[in-house]
Amino acid sequence: MGSLKSFMNQKQREPNKSIPKDMKEFLKYDSYSGDIIWSKRPHIRSSVKVGNLAGCICNDGYMQITFRKKIYKYHRIAWFLFYNDAARLIVRNGIYYQS
Repeated sequence: MGSLKSFMNQKQREPNKSIPKDMKEFLKYDSYSGDIIWSKRPHIRSSVKVGNLAGCICNDGYMQITFRKKIYKYHRIAWFLFYNDAARLIVRNGIYYQS
């Protein structure tokens, strides 16, 4: 039961981060494969290589992308790049829903 409680606390602490509009300059979404690839390096000292897949798989099984020292969920970035709009979140009973 302790692990469920810590999971719920983590969900409550998770902020609703807005996606930077200039992220489109650095990432491209391939709608056929669902891949997000780097089209430009985020900064000079970045280890990112143009053309590489963006993101990694985290412990909970979801993919995430780090951009300017902030972590974003992969599916939210894909939505943003495909629809040109940041997904809005609705919270009902402690559960996050995308609208």
